[in-house]
Amino acid sequence: MLVNDEIALLIKSKYPVVFVETVDEEYVLEQLSDIARNLNLAYYDWSVTNGLKRKYLKEALRETREPELALKTILDIEAEAYESNALYVLKDFEKNLDTPVVLRLFKDLINRIRGTKTTVGILSAHYRLPPEVESCAAHIVGGYPTESETLAAVADTIGQFHRENSTAHAPLTAHDVAW
Repeated sequence: MLVNDEIALLIKSKYPVVFVETVDEEYVLEQLSDIARNLNLAYYDWSVTNGLKRKYLKEALRETREPELALKTILDIEAEAYESNALYVLKDFEKNLDTPVVLRLFKDLINRIRGTKTTVGILSAHYRLPPEVESCAAHIVGGYPTESETLAAVADTIGQFHRENSTAHAPLTAHDVAW
């Protein structure tokens, strides 16, 4: 099973927390956004530098760069929602769960979304969760392009090179990389 399919299955299975351990953050964010769109979930992402943002909005929701304020905002969104139906992706958030107030708010959020279509995704290069929330989380390692995606990117790059450098001699073609 592909990692993207596995992540989608975990979300559809109503895990309240899915921890994706990866070093390729941008690729995984794109995949999570696609998964949210395919599952008709509202998509939000958070980082300590940008705050909580809804997909396609440039501005953060309120002042949400602080983890505590981000969680309070998510809890407010969920309290106001007619039907809980979202994917919140929190980048490097596990580092903040050492703070008692943040941990308590995170547990409150888990309790609020348990059994709903809402999932919190934590994205980080290193897996680490406190024991109090680990039992509520699925852990997956990966989020790397598949072989076919890599081959398609290589083929596109070769094609673009040939289009932009028509006089250059490069014996390698896109057909050469297709197995």
